[in-house]
Amino acid sequence: MSVPNFLHVMANGDIWHSIDQDFTPSGTTLAVFRVCPEGKTQKIGTISGNSGSYAVSGATGRRGNDIT
Repeated sequence: MSVPNFLHVMANGDIWHSIDQDFTPSGTTLAVFRVCPEGKTQKIGTISGNSGSYAVSGATGRRGNDIT
């Protein structure tokens, strides 16, 4: 069984990677993607905006959307 990966997209533009589903970076989280390591190549979302004001489409929730 493979371990899922989590991508946390933050309001300040930072993107964090973790394999710990309970990891929560400090700051405002805009989106979380839960990515299966065996997943296919695909677009998972879009980040738009300017420094300090970003928006993300494609994922919501603490555990994130499953990307398979």
